[in-house]
Amino acid sequence: MRAIWLSDARQAYYPLFQVVPLGAMVCRYRPTPSAPRFVTPMRTLDQFKVVGRSALVTGAASGLGLAYAEVMVEAGARVTLADIDAEGAAREAARLRAEGHAAARAVACDVSNLAQVAAAFDGHVEAFGGL
Repeated sequence: MRAIWLSDARQAYYPLFQVVPLGAMVCRYRPTPSAPRFVTPMRTLDQFKVVGRSALVTGAASGLGLAYAEVMVEAGARVTLADIDAEGAAREAARLRAEGHAAARAVACDVSNLAQVAAAFDGHVEAFGGL
């Protein structure tokens, strides 16, 4: 059995980067102009540059979702914090804005409700111009 190295895995999974995101299935998804087109393979560190990009993070009122949202907004992304706990998401978005990250917003979203997910994506696209 042959060992699979990172470069082999990257080549094997490269086509997966061209899959249509979930947002395209539930709302009027439009990629941001700065979104990569994956014409050439990206270097590993280039994949983590989020300045000028936007993200919708679910479960962002606490735990791992909040950790992801904090890291994304600190790295320069525009972030929507989505959670079933609307008060918690609003509180954390307000805290991030108070810390100087103006591009943080909150939305109530139960991910098991397709209408709420679509509304969250549509609100994010309206606020930040894309995903």
